[in-house]
Order: sequence, then C-alpha cells, then structure tokens
Amino acid sequence: MSRLSLATPIIAFVLTTGFARSQEPPPLTMLGLAPGVTKSALQEDVAKLGGKLECKTASANPRIADCTAPLVRGEDGRRWSLLASMVDGSAGIVLLKATVSDQELAQLTRDLVAALGRPNLRQQHDQVTYEWIRSGRSMRLASRGERGRSQVSVSLIDGAVLDGLGAH
Repeated sequence: MSRLSLATPIIAFVLTTGFARSQEPPPLTMLGLAPGVTKSALQEDVAKLGGKLECKTASANPRIADCTAPLVRGEDGRRWSLLASMVDGSAGIVLLKATVSDQELAQLTRDLVAALGRPNLRQQHDQVTYEWIRSGRSMRLASRGERGRSQVSVSLIDGAVLDGLGAH
C-alpha cells in the first residue's frame, strides 16, 4: 500500500471533522466597541453603555473628527472614558481608559488571553503591554500601576481606516 493511500483516510477525516478548517478568530473588541465601525454604529454602542458620543471635526482636516464619551459598564459599574478618532465617518482608533485594582487588571488580562489567545507581551519599567493583531486590526492593552491600582488603556485600531487618510 502506498503512503498516499494510507494518508487519504486521515486527510478525509481531518477535512470532514473540521480540524483543517480555519476558524475565524474572535474579533478585537472591548466592552462591545470595535474599530472600523461607522459613527452611527459607534453612537449606538456607546448609548448601550450609558454614554453619549460628542464629536468635534478637526479644523485642519474635515475628514477627521475626535469623539469622546464617559461610559459606565453595567455589570461592574466600572467607569471608562472613550476617545475615538474618526476618519471619513469610521472609527480608526478607539481608546478606552479606566482605573482598576490589581485584581481587576489580572482578571481582565486573563479573560482577554482566554478569549483572544496569546498576545505579544512587553514590559518596560512599570508598564505592561499586551497586543493582539488580526487582519489589519490591533488591540493593545497597556497598564501602569501604583499602590494597588492601575491605569489601563485599551487601544483598538483599524489599519485600513487609517490607511484611508493617505488616499485623498
């Protein structure tokens, strides 16, 4: 029996059971917010978190707007601040900031690693950064701690939206 004939049933098993199929990785989101969405979709998502998006168009370039909103996540009452940089009506960068306890930070990073997989990890002095990159999008969680509390920022970036700045 040839090697090919032995391999054929194994290949067929892998293909029919889904082992060889690539699974779509989970999206890079935080609090249900994602980069690349339209301004109206971001407004809806922010409203679900108890916030109201306020935007100001850049005077130097009307294609760019900065939007802000205070947010309260319903489950734990955590207060977040949002800053979104919009390009032609789509969120190129969504930045979320909050202050959390060391235990909350540890749980947040465990949850993200469990959901998104192993990140790129960098430590520099008292700052720790976790980064995930997928299909032109990235998510970066950076934390800096002192006295049992950490300042956390989560950046959600859509490369295609930002690349659109050079298109005009």
